[in-house]
Amino acid sequence: PNSHAAFQQLQSAYKELKSPRRQDAEQAAKMGKPHHPFPGSFHSRHGFHRGTYTQHSNKAPPSKSSFELLWERRAWVRGGLVHRSLSRFTVNVLGCWPIWLLFTLAFLTGGRSRSGLLQYNSEGHAYVKQFGQYRRVPQYDDIPD
Repeated sequence: PNSHAAFQQLQSAYKELKSPRRQDAEQAAKMGKPHHPFPGSFHSRHGFHRGTYTQHSNKAPPSKSSFELLWERRAWVRGGLVHRSLSRFTVNVLGCWPIWLLFTLAFLTGGRSRSGLLQYNSEGHAYVKQFGQYRRVPQYDDIPD
């Protein structure tokens, strides 16, 4: 029973907050101050109004490209563009150590046979030497003309 009345009271309070306060706006215009829709907010209490920022807006100069930065000293010092880029690259390469380990092991164990290890007999059959033994590799046999 009281919840309905409380809800109605809450709705009316929200309506009051959302509606512009004409009297406050008229009074502020008479006094020469900009009107702030929420008079109890931090900005209005301390005199920061939208007009203050729009009149004195200092736009930052356009940022330089990475190539233009390379010609400046600040790009080459510690913490500069080059230092950060090389550090990030090094961290990423070293972070791939499991992949480098697998490639190294595959290279050392032989992997695919290389053409330098192929040997042919007098009949044109291809052989490869692995672990001290010759193994026939028919896909590399000489094809007669």
